[in-house]
Amino acid sequence: MISPDLLDHFEKIFIDEKSRGSDLASRILEIFPAERVAFVDGAPLAAQGTLSAEQFSRSKKLLYVKPFAGHFFKRCPGASQKKTLTCCNYYVLNLGQQCNMNCSYCYLQSYLNTPVMQMYSNLDQALRELEGMASEHPD
Repeated sequence: MISPDLLDHFEKIFIDEKSRGSDLASRILEIFPAERVAFVDGAPLAAQGTLSAEQFSRSKKLLYVKPFAGHFFKRCPGASQKKTLTCCNYYVLNLGQQCNMNCSYCYLQSYLNTPVMQMYSNLDQALRELEGMASEHPD
């Protein structure tokens, strides 16, 4: 059962045409009212400088579903910035961009300055990457 809070959370869900047949898009179409879902050809909104507090809050109510081009599973981005950041040395599984929380201490609020949350539709690729990493490092 889907929580009513989830159904009320997103004002609009944009699904990239490249994700139309994906499992994620199909599930969204099953769950959310049709008037909240739109198919788009490319990003629905472009970032234009730093978001205001109001724009940032609204960005958490807009979802863009698209395929991810790149590696889902990789080292924390801090690993490449050793002179400016203390890195956790974790590996990160990137299934989307931004989050629905608004934590005042989170540095990502200034780092990921996007007008919509993003979820990636090609999750099968992410699972294959995880399986490959598990095979390479069984311990």
